[in-house]
Amino acid sequence: MKAIPCFLITALLVGCDGQTIVEHRLDNASSRTVRMVFHADDYHGFEGDTLVLAPGSITRVGWNDMRGGRRDYRRPAEGIDSVHVEVDGGGSLHRDLRSDAEWAVDSKGKGIRGSFSHICTFRFTDADID
Repeated sequence: MKAIPCFLITALLVGCDGQTIVEHRLDNASSRTVRMVFHADDYHGFEGDTLVLAPGSITRVGWNDMRGGRRDYRRPAEGIDSVHVEVDGGGSLHRDLRSDAEWAVDSKGKGIRGSFSHICTFRFTDADID
C-alpha cells in the first residue's frame, strides 16, 4: 500500500519538470542557392550533411528537445563550432552564423508545467552576399 503514494509522488515530480524545444532555421531570402555544412556538437541537433538552401526557402537545420522548462534562450549559436558556406555562382555570406546576435529568437511558453519553445532563425538576403 505504501508503494502507491511513493509512485504518485514520483510521477508528479517528473511531470512538473517541464520541457524546452529549441529549433534552428535558416531563411534564405536571397535570390541565390546557398550550400552549408554545420560542424556543431550533437547536443544541439544540427544537421551534419550538406544543406542546399534554395532561394526563398526556410530550412530547419537543428532541433533539440530538452528536459526542464527554460523561459529564455539567449545563445542560439552556442553549439556551432564552424560553418562552411558556398554560394552558387560565387560570392560569400558576410554575416557570421556563429554570432548569437545574428539570430532572431521567437520564444513561446505554455502551461503551468513550464513548457517552452524557441525558434531561432538566421535570415539572409542578397545584401548579405558579396
